[in-house]
Order: sequence, then structure tokens, then C-alpha cells
Amino acid sequence: MKGLIVFGSPHLTGKTNKVLKEVVGSIEATIDFQRIDLLKKDIHHCIGCNQCNTGDFSCIYNDDMVEIYKAIEQADIIILATPI
Repeated sequence: MKGLIVFGSPHLTGKTNKVLKEVVGSIEATIDFQRIDLLKKDIHHCIGCNQCNTGDFSCIYNDDMVEIYKAIEQADIIILATPI
């Protein structure tokens, strides 16, 4: 089983990471996790150009979201870790 962790905190070793380690620690023996730290990724915001609605679902930006979309498609389980 493949898992994906999308880590959205700007503090890579902060409280969100501590909670995430507790959650993942109890299930990582059965799931192979890939972690994506959004802070380290080059991601552009959507400008509403509707390029993604042209049929091929492509974006005008060739940023790291391409990699993230592929990881999402391949994952059986997704954990979103963000601060509150």
C-alpha cells in the first residue's frame, strides 16, 4: 500500500511534524509513505486562466505541482499535515 504525506507547515521540525510522527509511526510498518514538504516546492498559484479545462488538464505553469499530482494519483492513502 502506498501512502502520501503532504506537509504544509513552514516549520519542518515544529509541532505539526511532531504530531505527524506520532500518527505515521503507528501505521508506517504497513504503508510505504512518500513525504512532500510544500515549503521546499516551487508552486505557482492559480490565476484562473482555465487552461486546465481545455481537455488535456495541463497547466500554464510547469512547476512542482506536476510531481504532486502524480503522487496523489498513485497514493492509496493521503495524509495532509498543516498547522491550525
